Amino acid sequence: MNKSKKKTLNNKFKWIPKHLRLDKLGLPVAPRPVDNRIPKLWITSLPPLEKNLKAGKDLVTETYLVNSSGMILESVIASTGGIQYLDEDSDESVYGKDKAIEYNNVENGHAVRVFQHEAHYDSDWFLAISVKVKMNGKWINLSSSVTKGTKGFKEEVLLY
Repeated sequence: MNKSKKKTLNNKFKWIPKHLRLDKLGLPVAPRPVDNRIPKLWITSLPPLEKNLKAGKDLVTETYLVNSSGMILESVIASTGGIQYLDEDSDESVYGKDKAIEYNNVENGHAVRVFQHEAHYDSDWFLAISVKVKMNGKWINLSSSVTKGTKGFKEEVLLY
């Protein structure tokens, strides 16, 4: 796990309903039920880039929380935590949690970086992102599904 610095992108990500998506070859996916819902909050990642880090070069994938709720998010607090098993044949494990990162007044259409996944360093961890969002004066607790190792976080709806 690693620390992520604050970063905001404006209108970088567009939601495409599952039934309209294409596969990796650019061909239509198998028929799926029509679902035209647009998520209010979702996470997605940019393609990995090779970066120079303290420990050397590594493939780094930035993961973002996208606000498509139609309103300004008063506060977003995100952290990543996980567990690493020390040996396949034992139950010994290590738990870790990153320091939370907070954004204020996240506008509709903006995406905020919530995690920076390093392919080599994070490869032994089962990770999850926890997000606390304040909308209309109310706090909402959300979390992603767990990812293992080099996969990083793919696109996932957190709130419809």
